[in-house]
Amino acid sequence: MDTNIGDRLDLILKHYKLTKKQFAESISYSPGNITDWIKGRYKPSSKALVNIENIYKVSQNWLINGTGDMFINDTYNISSKNSTSTEISKDISSLGSLTEDEINIVRLYRKLTDHDKIKIEGIMEFKATETESTVTPHAESYTCQNGGENKNVG
Repeated sequence: MDTNIGDRLDLILKHYKLTKKQFAESISYSPGNITDWIKGRYKPSSKALVNIENIYKVSQNWLINGTGDMFINDTYNISSKNSTSTEISKDISSLGSLTEDEINIVRLYRKLTDHDKIKIEGIMEFKATETESTVTPHAESYTCQNGGENKNVG
């Protein structure tokens, strides 16, 4: 077990093959902050810990105390031995049908590296939160890859 937050942050960087600069940018902090945290000069703020947890799926408890599992297990494993085929079928049918755009997004997502998937998930979570907090939505126009037509979103 690693003895301090700095050691555990270093493990995250090694696990995801990130530089301090890449890691810092991904969680909206400076590379200097990351260096200070790793060297034990300062501890990450609660906001930084939340960003690390959300983007890298690292348990705050593990990061702060070194206890428990490193990663949060929030993924749905369809092949889990604990899930019956009936439960899996119910979960799948509750999703409803996917649009062509959603299917395309899944196909593209599956082509990404694990590191890039984490970045995309972080961006999507940020945008979803941003959208939820918007008081008055505004329409934007964009062009779809699959048909070239303009759509209004808002």
